[in-house]
Amino acid sequence: MTPWMLEAGDSLKRLLQGAVAGALVMAIVGFTWGGWKLGSTAEKVTKERAGPTIAAPLPPTSVD
Repeated sequence: MTPWMLEAGDSLKRLLQGAVAGALVMAIVGFTWGGWKLGSTAEKVTKERAGPTIAAPLPPTSVD
């Protein structure tokens, strides 16, 4: 028997190709059907949902 690393030429290449392809498919599925969002999109949605009431700064208050 030969050690795994000696016969890793083609199989290592296929392993890396499979890992890249799997990551690509996972990203596509996640962003289209999984509900993943970019940071800029999440900020935009947050500002839309917050409305002007929450976005406006609160007046200073003091306790006597």
